[in-house]
Amino acid sequence: MRRGRPGNRDVSPSAPKTETNVHPLRILVIEDSPDVGDQLAILLRHRGNEVRLERTGEAGVTAVGEFKPEAVLLDIGLPDLDGHDVATRIRSVAGFEHVTIIGLSGYDATEKERAADSGFDEFLTKPVLPSAIEAALAKRSG
Repeated sequence: MRRGRPGNRDVSPSAPKTETNVHPLRILVIEDSPDVGDQLAILLRHRGNEVRLERTGEAGVTAVGEFKPEAVLLDIGLPDLDGHDVATRIRSVAGFEHVTIIGLSGYDATEKERAADSGFDEFLTKPVLPSAIEAALAKRSG
């Protein structure tokens, strides 16, 4: 596993494919909470995906071009950029207009309508169950 300085990107080779994830994906997680981000990365790697973790919106937007994800799990409440702005910027990167973007928020469900307008494909309210993440990703890989 390759790790940058604390709080920076985390890129690792994918874990062995498991029965629960027939189609492993390249997934970018953009989450500022160390607990949430680290747990999401562990879960997704355990399911056989290749995961990159970023802690800020700016770093996440940059990572899209470098990592070329098939799916993005994106926190709405980031410290530098609003998750809606990040989603809009990801959609504007050439070749990533159709990447699956799943919004994650601890805010109430009123964010859901705004998330759809910002280009999110799915919106999940924290705390998020692993089964909900798997179901959202299955729509992408199925």
